[in-house]
Amino acid sequence: MGGLVIPGYIGLYALLVNCVVAIVANGVVRILGMTNNRDATLTIDYAG
Repeated sequence: MGGLVIPGYIGLYALLVNCVVAIVANGVVRILGMTNNRDATLTIDYAG
C-alpha cells in the first residue's frame, strides 16, 4: 500500500490550501464583477 507521504503538520497544509482557495475565489468574483462595495453593518450589530 504505497503512496505519497509528505511529513508535516496538517494545520500548515490546511492553512496553505485555505489561502490558495481564498485567492482563487477572490479572483473569480472580481472577474465576474460580483463585487459588493456596500457596508451592511448596522449600529445594532455592535455590542454595548
